[in-house]
Amino acid sequence: MKMVLDLFLTKLRRILAWYLTTKCNKWILLKFMPGKRFTTKIPPLKGYKYHSGYERLQPGDIVLCIDTKAYTGASIKFITKGVFSHATVCVGKKGDKDYPGYEIAEILSEGYTKSFFYDIVHEASRVVILRCPFWPEDYRKRFTLKVKSFEDVKIYDIEFKLGVKALYCSELVYQADIEKTLVLNLEDFAGLGRPYISPTGLYKSPSLEVIWDSDLCNLILPWE
Repeated sequence: MKMVLDLFLTKLRRILAWYLTTKCNKWILLKFMPGKRFTTKIPPLKGYKYHSGYERLQPGDIVLCIDTKAYTGASIKFITKGVFSHATVCVGKKGDKDYPGYEIAEILSEGYTKSFFYDIVHEASRVVILRCPFWPEDYRKRFTLKVKSFEDVKIYDIEFKLGVKALYCSELVYQADIEKTLVLNLEDFAGLGRPYISPTGLYKSPSLEVIWDSDLCNLILPWE
């Protein structure tokens, strides 16, 4: 029974992967559905979790997130068989010498987007901060500089094809790792018919450590 179900889900993912390439879906996914959720309730992360994560955040960190009630989050999570649906990179924090005026670089429907850590937490049901422990400071700076060099990318690659002209969120990390120091598995686990790197693939990389996880950040507030 499990084998039949797995086969059915694999075929369904391939159909959805094909559907991603259609003009109809490109309009729905990139123009109509960004920000749309299946509920009117706001995401559950509290302010103390934001501050806890922000204290640990450093330039060069990779920030993963998911909103399980969002159309894009749920669909990407299903298609890639993942835990997370979105990957971003911290490129600076206010007060730093090289602060670029924003904290988070991400690839959204409109392409390269400049955001803040608050934007990520505010719109997520889970957030994780990853860090490569063996990157020296100079390579972390080269990594963030390479991330910022993609500012002119205006196209989100909904077909998950590796390349620079159009990027999807996780590929921003892959392309910015100039020397390919990270051990990343590009195997097609979801059966899409092409190599890709997903947010969950970053999460499972042996080269990256979990610095902070909102699911493990629990605090009993005095008024609760």
